[in-house]
Amino acid sequence: MRREVVRELGGRFPQSSEALQSLPGIGRYTAAAIASIAFAEPVAVVDGNVERVLQRVTGAQLHFVRNLEPGGEIPEPFSSR
Repeated sequence: MRREVVRELGGRFPQSSEALQSLPGIGRYTAAAIASIAFAEPVAVVDGNVERVLQRVTGAQLHFVRNLEPGGEIPEPFSSR
């Protein structure tokens, strides 16, 4: 990953969740965690286990919003029973 940052990104570490996912070995969860903690990007860190627990507790099929732009609107319906 270090080489990609230096060679392809001019030594500048990506600061958005979307840009972080372009680095090898960084998936959706890790990118969201880095972006939210290190760069204060308003992205939720929700893994598959949390999604399953929430669905079982609520009895609803939840539709998680992924890659919502800051200030973007959450589509309706967010969840359905």
